[in-house]
Amino acid sequence: MKKTLSLFLAALLCFLLFGCALQTPTTLADELLLPDDGIVFEETLSALKTQRKVLTLRGSTDGVDYTWTLFGEEIETPQDCNFSLRSIKAGAKTIKLSFASKEPFGFSPLLTLFLPQRLHADVAAVYRASVQESNFVCAASVTVGDSGGAVSFSVDDPTGTYVIVPQKTQAVTAAPAGEDADDALSMSTEPTAAAAPERTNAPAASAVAAATTRAMQSTSAAKTTAPTTAAKQPTTQPKATTAAPVTTTTATTTVPATESAAKGGVCTFSIECGTIFQHLDDLAPGKLDALPSDGVIFPPQSVTFSAGESVFDVLQRICKENKIPMEASQVPLYHSAYVEGIHNLYEFDCGEGSGWMYRVNGWYPNYGCSRYILKDGDVVEFRYTCDLGADVGGRNDYTVE
Repeated sequence: MKKTLSLFLAALLCFLLFGCALQTPTTLADELLLPDDGIVFEETLSALKTQRKVLTLRGSTDGVDYTWTLFGEEIETPQDCNFSLRSIKAGAKTIKLSFASKEPFGFSPLLTLFLPQRLHADVAAVYRASVQESNFVCAASVTVGDSGGAVSFSVDDPTGTYVIVPQKTQAVTAAPAGEDADDALSMSTEPTAAAAPERTNAPAASAVAAATTRAMQSTSAAKTTAPTTAAKQPTTQPKATTAAPVTTTTATTTVPATESAAKGGVCTFSIECGTIFQHLDDLAPGKLDALPSDGVIFPPQSVTFSAGESVFDVLQRICKENKIPMEASQVPLYHSAYVEGIHNLYEFDCGEGSGWMYRVNGWYPNYGCSRYILKDGDVVEFRYTCDLGADVGGRNDYTVE
C-alpha cells in the first residue's frame, strides 16, 4: 500500500512539474499557430515580456489568413488574451471584421489581414462599427501584390466590429448616416487637397496618406517583407544640404531587466545609399553633395549596446557621435519611430519610391526600428531604396498561398 501511494505521489509530482513547464515556456518560438479558441495564456505573454521578444501569431477565419505581431517590450501586465477574429467579411470596397475578445489586451499588437483579392489602393481607413466620421480610428498601411493584398494596423481596442476601407490617396470621407458600409466609399484615383506638411519641404499627402507614408520602415506583416505602397509624392523643393543636428521625438519604454539582458552586447552596424548611383536622374537638385563617393555613410563597424536598446537607439547614438545629420519622428499609428532622413538624404529625394529601410541579419523586419530590441551578434544595415525596397532585396509581392 505504501509503495502504491509513493508511486502515485511521484507520478502526481511529475505531472505538476511537467504541466508547469508547458505553461511557462523557458524559450518562446518566433512564430506560433493561434489555438482554436484563440486564447494565449498569461504565462506565454509573461515569458514574451521577460524575454522582450517579438512573437507572430498566425490564424485564419472565413478563409482569410491573418497574423498578430506581439512586442514583448510593450506588455505591461500579462493576462489571458483572446486573439481570434470571430468573422472577416472581405468585400469589394470594404472589409468588416469582428473581434472575439471581450476586453482590451493592455498593449497594442499589430494585426495584418492577408486578402485573396488584389487591392487597388495605397492606404486604408479604419472605422469602429460603421463608416462614420465620428467612428474613425486610424489609418492602415496597404501592401499590394499581383494576386492579393495585405492591410496592417495596430489595434488599441480589440473588441467589437471594425470596418476597413481601402482607398487611393484621398482624405477620410464619412459615409452618409445609415448607408451600408459596403457601398459607402469607392476607391477614387482623383487627388485631394493636401494636409499641411510637418516641414516645408515634406511631400504633400492627404490626412490618411500622411500617416501611411510613415510605414516604409513598418512594413505590412511577417508574411511579406514588402514596404508599404503608401502614397509617395516627390518633394517640391530640395532640402537644405547643410549639416543639421539630430532631431527626434521618441517614446520612452520601460523594459524589465533580466540577468542575461543586463549584459547588453555587440552588433555590427552600417549605413549606405549606393542604390542612388543607379537613379541619379531622379535625385533632387542640390542633393548630389550629400551622396558619398562610394555610397557608404557609415561602414560596417562593431558597436556595443546596452540591455533593452533598440536599433533606433543605436542609430541615434551613431549619428550623434559621428556628426551625421539624422531626422526622425514618432508615429503613434505604428507605435514606432520613423527615420525620415540620414546624411541629408530624405524620403522621396530620389523618386517617389525612395526612402530609408533597415535590415537585421538579412531580414527586413515588418515593424519600425524603434521596436526591434537588439540581440548580441545582430548585423544591422540601414539602406536607401529608390524602388520601394525592390533594389535592396526588401520587396516580395504578396501572393496567396
